[in-house]
Amino acid sequence: MVDKISKVTKDEIESAWKYLDGADSMLHSRMNSLLICQAFLVVAYVQVLSSQTFSEKAFMPMAGFIVVFLGYAITRVVFGSIVKLQKGGDEMKKYLNHDPIYYAYLQGVRGGDKRKWLTSYTSVVPTFFMWFWVALMLLLTFAVLVGFYGLDISMKFGV
Repeated sequence: MVDKISKVTKDEIESAWKYLDGADSMLHSRMNSLLICQAFLVVAYVQVLSSQTFSEKAFMPMAGFIVVFLGYAITRVVFGSIVKLQKGGDEMKKYLNHDPIYYAYLQGVRGGDKRKWLTSYTSVVPTFFMWFWVALMLLLTFAVLVGFYGLDISMKFGV
């Protein structure tokens, strides 16, 4: 494969640019969707914790657990798709390294370092949200166990 890549034609470079542009657009739209989804889930979580309209407060922790589970699951799924898009983009960049304009861009932006500058952004944000939801799950579990909601735990869990 290395020999094939070293003999890249101008048409192949143009084709790689088109694929990379599409993959990059999809990557950014998925990141935007993730951020919007997380914002709604955080608001839902806060609403569940601060709501006084539930007829029975016993349902509040369950609703909180559902929101936390959804937040973690959605983040995990989107993170998996982002990783796949990045791997595909990295393959296209092998072709683009033969483009003198792209190579000059790399030299200017990274000083010749070919590390993936976007990877940190697209990896750190979903990882942060996964840890955020894990922390909220632990906090909610602790709150339920110590009776933060004023519930009798022995009656609620049938113990």
